[in-house]
Amino acid sequence: MVEYLSEKALAKRWGIDFRTLQKWRCQGIGPPFIKIGIAVRYTPQSIKKFEKEHMHSATNNRRFSHKKNSSTTKK
Repeated sequence: MVEYLSEKALAKRWGIDFRTLQKWRCQGIGPPFIKIGIAVRYTPQSIKKFEKEHMHSATNNRRFSHKKNSSTTKK
């Protein structure tokens, strides 16, 4: 069984406000999510993939790139 993280749990993990995640979802930014009713959940796999894609090894790289998630972008 997959353990899903709520938006508040993910926001706490990343040290950001949960409203930032809400804003990102509206903009197509951030990891893929599942919406069940009004509840938004994230899988550990999607979070780890997103974190890996945004990992930087040099300080001159941008702190966070607003890379849109292709699975949430409308076509």
